[in-house]
Amino acid sequence: MNNNFFENVVEVLKQDERFFTDDGIFLRNAVYEAAMKMDSALLHLLLENEETFKRFFTDVDGIKVFDKQGFAWVINNRQFLPDSYTRFKNRIGLADENGDMIKSVFDNQYSISI
Repeated sequence: MNNNFFENVVEVLKQDERFFTDDGIFLRNAVYEAAMKMDSALLHLLLENEETFKRFFTDVDGIKVFDKQGFAWVINNRQFLPDSYTRFKNRIGLADENGDMIKSVFDNQYSISI
């Protein structure tokens, strides 16, 4: 998936004020919950956009079926909004007085060669 697709999904989601704070922070959990609950407003937004329609819906005998697992994977993907919290979640931990992660300091001081 390319960044243009992720940007398109963000633009689609921006149409619903429930998914962003007033200062523009993406509310990933709100989107995820809406998708899992098959929220009609979210589904309408995704259906109205050609690209999201093609990616997240399948036609089964004239009935549009939403791929909520595929959609959840996209919004939880690290490439989706790479400047958001998920990019940093693996770096949360304790730091020393220099701001270095304690695990990193420990690894550097006590590395063992085999």
